[in-house]
Amino acid sequence: MDGYRWTEQNLSDVAGKCRDKGFWIAVSNPCFELWMLLHLDEFDLYDYEQKNRLFHNSQNFIEREIRRILGSFNKSNPDTSKFLPHIENAVIRAKKLDINPNSRWPNSLGTRVYLLVEKILC
Repeated sequence: MDGYRWTEQNLSDVAGKCRDKGFWIAVSNPCFELWMLLHLDEFDLYDYEQKNRLFHNSQNFIEREIRRILGSFNKSNPDTSKFLPHIENAVIRAKKLDINPNSRWPNSLGTRVYLLVEKILC
């Protein structure tokens, strides 16, 4: 749900239910659009302030970054042809961001969507 801020307990409950049913869960922090941005831009190019804005997604900073790079972006109907050719870069970049891969989900800026993508691609 866009704009919803999950509490640790809510996320834990959902993750537990997914695990019990044999489902995988791929969490992005702060939002799924971070995964999309990682297809397009190298995270290391962002300075401290920009990384902080990404983490807090201040004023939809992530969407604005995607628009800046692509010229336009509709998150309700994204043009996947702009992202799919760069999926390997997104996986590499997401892994670099995953500073605590043994945690259940990213507690800092990051996304675990790459784990799901790796399962699909293998």
